[in-house]
Amino acid sequence: MRYVFVIFAISISLFLSIPKLFNYEKKHEIIKEYLINYYDLELNSLENINFNIFPLPHLLIKNINAEIKDKPIILESSNIKIFLNIRNIYNYKNFKAKKIILSKNKVFLEVNKSKELINYLVKLRHKLKIVDLNINFKKDDNLLIELKNVNFKNYGYDKYIFDGKIFDKEFTSLLVIKLSNSSGYIPNLASSCAIFTCKRQFIVLSFCFALLLTSLNSLMLSIA
Repeated sequence: MRYVFVIFAISISLFLSIPKLFNYEKKHEIIKEYLINYYDLELNSLENINFNIFPLPHLLIKNINAEIKDKPIILESSNIKIFLNIRNIYNYKNFKAKKIILSKNKVFLEVNKSKELINYLVKLRHKLKIVDLNINFKKDDNLLIELKNVNFKNYGYDKYIFDGKIFDKEFTSLLVIKLSNSSGYIPNLASSCAIFTCKRQFIVLSFCFALLLTSLNSLMLSIA
C-alpha cells in the first residue's frame, strides 16, 4: 500500500510539473482570445507567460498593458494569474479558467468616464480578483485624484467590497447589485450613502464611488 501511495504521489507531481517545460509563447493567441471573450481585456503587450504549480496550478502573465474592450480604460498590471481547470493544464482546446487575479495594477481614466469602470465590474460574470490597484482619474491628461492600494473581487463572502486609500486615508466601500426595487443604506467611512436600485439588475454605489464621482464631476465643472 505504501508503494501505491508513493507511485500516486510521483505521478501527480509529474503531472503538475511537466507543464512548466512547455513553451507558452505558442499559446498567446488562445490566452488573449480567452481574456477578450470572458473578461473584455484586450492585451496590447506582455512580457512573458509561465506556468506555476503553487498555490494552485495557474498561468502567470507578467507586465501587461491592456484596455477594457469598448471602454476608455487603460490598465497596466505587473502580473495576471489565470487559475486553470485540471483539464486545461495540457489541453487548451475550449480553454476556460476558474478565475483570474490582477496584482499591482494601475488604471488611467478620464474623470468624466469614471462610471465606465463601475459598469465593467458590475456586468462581469466571471471570477475576478484585483489586488493593489491604483486608479488615476485625469482631466485632459492632468491627474486630478488617485485611489491607492484598492482591492476588490466579485466572488466569495466578501464580494463587491472595495478597500484602499484616498487622500492617504483608508476606506472600505460596498458595490451592491440589487435584484429588487427596494432601497436602503450602507454604513460607510464618515457617512452613509443611500442605495439606489435599478429595475434592470444594475448598480448601487456607496461612499467611494457615489461620493467620489460626484466630487470629481463638480471639480471637473469648476475647472472647465
